[in-house]
Amino acid sequence: MKSYLRFLSRNKLYTAIEVVGLSLALAFLIILGSILIDKSQVNDNIKDKDDIYSLVWQREEPLIGQVGRVGKELAELPMVKEWVRFDVPMETTLSNEKGTRLVVTRLSVTPNYFCFFQIPMLIGDAGQVLQNKDGAVLSRRLAEKLFPDTDPTGQIIKVHNWWEETPSVYTVTGVLDDPGKCVLPDADMYINHNEPPQHRDNFMFKPVSKGDIDDILRFFKTYDAKSEINNEIFHSTEIIPFDETKDGKVKCPFFRHISDPKTHSAFMLTCIVILIFSILNYISLTLAFSRFRMKEVATRTLLGSSSISIIVRCLAESFILVGCSCLIAIMLILIFQNGITSFFNVDIKPLESYAIIIAMVLIVTVTALISGAINALMNHRHRPIDIIKGESRFKDKSIIGKIFIGIQSAVCLSAVITGAVIMLQTSKMTSHPVGFETDNIISVCSLDRSFKDCMEEIREMPFVENTGYAVNDFTLHAYSQSLEKGIEWCYLLCNQDAFDILGFKVKEYLDTGLTSSISYTNERGLTMSRSLTEVDWSNKFIGVVEDFHFGSLKDISKENTIFEISIRDDIEMLANHMLIKVSGNPYDALNRIRDHFIEKGVYHDTMEIHVLKDRILMNYKDEHKMMRLVSVFSIICILLTALAIVALSGYYAQMRTHDTAVRKVFGISRVQVFWNTVWGFISPIIIGAAVAIPVIWAYTSRWLENYALRIDNSPAIYLASLTGILLITTAAVTIQALRLMRTNPAEALKKE
Repeated sequence: MKSYLRFLSRNKLYTAIEVVGLSLALAFLIILGSILIDKSQVNDNIKDKDDIYSLVWQREEPLIGQVGRVGKELAELPMVKEWVRFDVPMETTLSNEKGTRLVVTRLSVTPNYFCFFQIPMLIGDAGQVLQNKDGAVLSRRLAEKLFPDTDPTGQIIKVHNWWEETPSVYTVTGVLDDPGKCVLPDADMYINHNEPPQHRDNFMFKPVSKGDIDDILRFFKTYDAKSEINNEIFHSTEIIPFDETKDGKVKCPFFRHISDPKTHSAFMLTCIVILIFSILNYISLTLAFSRFRMKEVATRTLLGSSSISIIVRCLAESFILVGCSCLIAIMLILIFQNGITSFFNVDIKPLESYAIIIAMVLIVTVTALISGAINALMNHRHRPIDIIKGESRFKDKSIIGKIFIGIQSAVCLSAVITGAVIMLQTSKMTSHPVGFETDNIISVCSLDRSFKDCMEEIREMPFVENTGYAVNDFTLHAYSQSLEKGIEWCYLLCNQDAFDILGFKVKEYLDTGLTSSISYTNERGLTMSRSLTEVDWSNKFIGVVEDFHFGSLKDISKENTIFEISIRDDIEMLANHMLIKVSGNPYDALNRIRDHFIEKGVYHDTMEIHVLKDRILMNYKDEHKMMRLVSVFSIICILLTALAIVALSGYYAQMRTHDTAVRKVFGISRVQVFWNTVWGFISPIIIGAAVAIPVIWAYTSRWLENYALRIDNSPAIYLASLTGILLITTAAVTIQALRLMRTNPAEALKKE
């Protein structure tokens, strides 16, 4: 063992390359395991989750829930054993008899909600707490805030809804325990959903038997609602198992613990590739550098050591190095634990999960056994006497190492190209003009409209130039409605001040004779509106503004959407979005406005305050997240590839010192020595690129088709990426190539 440790100390670069590469792979294995375990635990607290199904509205993008008319029919079907309905969480202001006021999240549910999902209660009977329409169930955290020293049961609370002049009065009938890790929306307060089904709600049910699902779906698909619009709604109904909502394949607004399928799949692929990448890298380097210890092993064999003792020694040495890599991987995870947890929204606890520990032990054991066994086989491939005489040198052509370099470079090139395409596509979308002003504008969004209590004080701040109102968050959500011929309608409702703050520029006023309404569109919208046949929009707009769009360019195509700006000055009660034009540094203004809201007691966690430019960029947070993930993957691939090339080129240089000396004696030039060495590593990279580029081109072309506004899948991206990989390879090999160029034939042959 001393000889092995001495070998590692003398070959520090080799040791560092093997340990770093394998440590990174095991670190990614820990993260992947944590994500898979976290995802598998979602909904585990709902015992009969496999018996629950959900209605889905199959539109351009599947949406959880359905409109009330469909839900009403669901409740009357004999194939449905039990059903439940709940809406989306809403922000509201709540107060108790002592005058404590809090902004809370309210969820309206049917009385059987807690029994249906087996949600535990701290206080109250789950089946009775919401039987009365004025009953309310509080979350544990809200009950502790409102009634820290008393039993909340029977206490009176008031809900101040923005659309009601007088508050609604409720009596606390129960306190909810922690619902656990499930997809159901989080709320502070639950009330009876006693209104008849009208609007879109979430409808979930348990069938009498699973065989009834097809019959229930067939009922909706063939239902005659007596009108074309209602028939379209009924016929667009789909049914999915409740537990599948966590996979993110169906849009579930306000649900929790929903996976992003694109990011999740990309990260799983990244982890698996890096793991295989690093294990192969480790085995390849072990195979290459076993040549340096052949004489030691051959000498031991000639001195009487048995084959079994040699194999045991090789395995023990392999376990030491792999074990050290495992410890370093755990240290890396612990050091960067907070950042990793924040990025993936998953608790990373490498030492607290038996599944992760077992997986790491298996990976370490398999890697150590394979590399140790290969090392032992390499040592027994040649006769000991041939190794001592140096004749085995001529049989080693580094073929396996170069094949691995080709595979590794193909994966590395694919990662670099993918990262470049995602970066360029994201840059194109984020830099595309939206058609209105975004600089020095503060956006404040709050469904409870609590910011209105401070409007006069905000206007009097010295840095505030103007304030305006809008309905809904047009920056993130492009609310659209289908018209005809594939044409969508998307509009913004705001007052004149908001219109002025956003700086829309009117290009032309139309002679329509309209005086009761003020609506604008762009030139494309005007052309499409005049092509409509089912509705008469010939005189809908009074003017045309310069080109603009709302929402995300991912979700809505500018080519088939009529964008409308409707101006009304009586929307203050409806408005839940405030725009504030400021002077000076917008971030300083944002902080002062937020501090003012906090001081007045109207700020809460769900109030969104952003610089408008930053809020628009939030449309592309998934792309930015994917870009960061692929960038990390690309950097790791480049690093591992470069380290492998450095190590293998060093091995190659030592093995070729004698051959180069002989060739120099026979007149080979220094340039030719350099080129032969570099070409030996560039050629497998070119072969790998020839295989990888067509595959990655097909993948990126398909990915770009998801975007209405997209970059060209230009050959320049592929050429630049390949050039970068070749330059890195050349730089990594140059040191060893120069070493061979400077080989002194007399000294090299004398050593042999």
